[in-house]
Amino acid sequence: MLKAAYPSVLALFSHQKETLQEDFVGVARNRKQADAMAEYVESKMYSCWIEEVTINDWYRTLLRKLPSDVIFLVFRSGPAQEEERRADDFDPELVAAFTSKLAAERCAVALDRKVATGNPLHTKLNQHHVWEAHYGFLPKYLKADGIPIPAC
Repeated sequence: MLKAAYPSVLALFSHQKETLQEDFVGVARNRKQADAMAEYVESKMYSCWIEEVTINDWYRTLLRKLPSDVIFLVFRSGPAQEEERRADDFDPELVAAFTSKLAAERCAVALDRKVATGNPLHTKLNQHHVWEAHYGFLPKYLKADGIPIPAC
């Protein structure tokens, strides 16, 4: 039986070798772009791993004439976007990807509602955040020059 090919994105994570801390660093449209981005991440301090995730509302991309340069990712744990990571933050876990911010926010709220409210550690571990990511961009601390790495 043939497996249906649904649109997906490749999320890149950095793994700091000394502290074992993992962070989301970028998103790529295809393997070539992901490999090119990973070259910026790989260093003496960081290693890079790539995770493929299916776009949940992929049918929306079929309705658009031009593909969007933005993808919305739902993470479990970790800091919210634009927040500094604290020492007690857990590593982010990628849960879902969407082309619509509203759909991503609804997913995060629905997942948060499932969290047990009794244990504060359990609540913090299962807190969900929506991140807006642009294809090809990497954080400044990886010495990326602000120019997106093109999809090949």
